[in-house]
Amino acid sequence: MFMPNDLVECGGRQLRLLFARVSCKTVTLDCPHLLNNCRLTIMKKEKEDFYISMLRYGKQQFENGFKVEDLIKYLQKQGHFIPSENSILLHHYFPLAFYAKNGMPYPDIVSFYFLKPEGYFHLLEYDSILASRKEARETKRLALVAIIISLISIVGPWILDRVGKG
Repeated sequence: MFMPNDLVECGGRQLRLLFARVSCKTVTLDCPHLLNNCRLTIMKKEKEDFYISMLRYGKQQFENGFKVEDLIKYLQKQGHFIPSENSILLHHYFPLAFYAKNGMPYPDIVSFYFLKPEGYFHLLEYDSILASRKEARETKRLALVAIIISLISIVGPWILDRVGKG
């Protein structure tokens, strides 16, 4: 979520949020310094887990494979700090999720790597959990609406009866 004093980047300049209307992951910023009191709406993207980001990239490159440096660039664009192919995170998670077609162990910078079936199934499980959570939230909302409607149907006649006698 955005908070006052957060820094946002706009047009290559960093702006400090002084007054911001915050709703979920979106902020509307009234900025008197840009374009005559313009209003900016900025979406803040939640950073996905490192392992899940790796799996997503492997799924995107499923048929052609990828080199380690391509994965590192992708992870850096996703907001993960990966200094090089010798990163401890890569050494730990990479062999769990990927294999080299030529059988070379990680890190072989010239090999093309592919997503292992286990990694693909981990990603499917993760996505199904996210979908289940979304459905649960929707179900909770519908249940709340049903409770409100039933309360109105129970209390409504009683209130109308009292008003009619009064």
